[in-house]
Amino acid sequence: MTWLVIILVVLVVVGIFLGTALFGAPYVPSREKEVREAFEHLRPLTKKDCVVDFGCGDGVVMRAAARAGGWEGGGVGIEPDFGGGGVVAVSG
Repeated sequence: MTWLVIILVVLVVVGIFLGTALFGAPYVPSREKEVREAFEHLRPLTKKDCVVDFGCGDGVVMRAAARAGGWEGGGVGIEPDFGGGGVVAVSG
């Protein structure tokens, strides 16, 4: 009985990793409030900072960085859902 449980757990874990590898990870948007709070409290931005967001998605992090103060940077991502299959670039 124990071996059956172990085999089932291994198959589920392998199935999850295979599914992610074959179909990609799900899109989970960043919450604007949490990103804004991160830039305000955890890491305030200065004019000397450069923000780069690889896999920028819908640009929530870049917009929050732009609102947080003077910065230089940008985001790049391949977003078929947002950019019609092309590359989306956000810069500030």
